[in-house]
Amino acid sequence: MLTTIDPFDAVQLAYVIEVCINHKNQAAAGRYLYANSRNQLKSNNDSDRLRKYLLKFGLRFDGLKQ
Repeated sequence: MLTTIDPFDAVQLAYVIEVCINHKNQAAAGRYLYANSRNQLKSNNDSDRLRKYLLKFGLRFDGLKQ
């Protein structure tokens, strides 16, 4: 799947992966990535938002940390 994504998505995904690698857990990475938009939502479960984003590309946070 990663070979068929658009260049725009590839750049965004690469950044998200870098953030995940540099944070100790999924919750911290999610808080960092969604720092501005989290205040506009009913539920600010940033960890779940990040999990769902990664799953779109067949990835898991734990797999990125290995």
